[in-house]
Amino acid sequence: MNPMIQDYLKKKYGIEDRQKIVDENEEMASGPNWRAGLAALGAGLSGQNAASAGMGILKDQEDRANKRLSDFDTLAKNESDTQSKLYELLQKKNESELKRSSDEKEAKEKLEFQGMQNQANRENQRYIASLLNSQKEKTAKNRLDDKKELADYRHELALELKNDSKKIKDQELLEEVENRRQEIGNNLNDLDKMVEEDGTYELFGPHNEILNGKLNAVATDTAKLFDPKSVARPSEVDQALKSLFQASPVKLSNDTARAIIKKYKEDIDRRAGTAYKVRGLQDPGVSQAANGKPKSIIQNGHRYILNEQTGDYE
Repeated sequence: MNPMIQDYLKKKYGIEDRQKIVDENEEMASGPNWRAGLAALGAGLSGQNAASAGMGILKDQEDRANKRLSDFDTLAKNESDTQSKLYELLQKKNESELKRSSDEKEAKEKLEFQGMQNQANRENQRYIASLLNSQKEKTAKNRLDDKKELADYRHELALELKNDSKKIKDQELLEEVENRRQEIGNNLNDLDKMVEEDGTYELFGPHNEILNGKLNAVATDTAKLFDPKSVARPSEVDQALKSLFQASPVKLSNDTARAIIKKYKEDIDRRAGTAYKVRGLQDPGVSQAANGKPKSIIQNGHRYILNEQTGDYE
């Protein structure tokens, strides 16, 4: 039994109170009232009847005394049972309230923990998303950089190829000009030698044919020298031949013929810049050395390079 209930019952139905009832019963059984009753009965009865009446009174007195104790014990027991039940109900109620409070607290703590966990998960997700976005941006930037580098490389390569192609083309055109000038110079030198030795016309032999062949070759190369698109049509060749001469029975003095050849050479050298210009080239003879002289010159179809130490063309 709960100590609080025991204390309560002890105060309300204590041993002292029960002992008091016991003492009162004994007092009533042995006191003057009991003896007076017996005397009164003795006065009215005699013999066996008086004893029987006395025993009846005694038994009745004991029954009342026992009933008082029985009623006291029953009331104390009922009170004890009632208080025990009330205590049990109260304890269950308290336990229920405590459990409910504990459950509510636990539920609240769980809810708070879940909220904190959800918040942490959201922050982790944002952090991961930020890392992914950063990585994606970095990857995209690297790809763009790679594409830009590749595009720049291709552009530079294309420029180099273009420049190389132009250099190759320019070199081919330059060689074409110089080859034609050299061929013209060689044929003019041969013509000068033929005129010096055999004149401009002979009655017999291949002289006239060879002479006219070289004159036509000079005129053809001249037409193509100053017009890269020329196909050396007869009109173009005839135009160039007007500045020269032809083998003819009409005698042309050797000195006059050689003077024409010399002047033609000078005209070719003088007009060489035009041959380079129409091909989009720079005249190599325009390049100047430190002393102001051209770094190279072409004479009689031959290129001569300036020796800057001696000042002579070699």
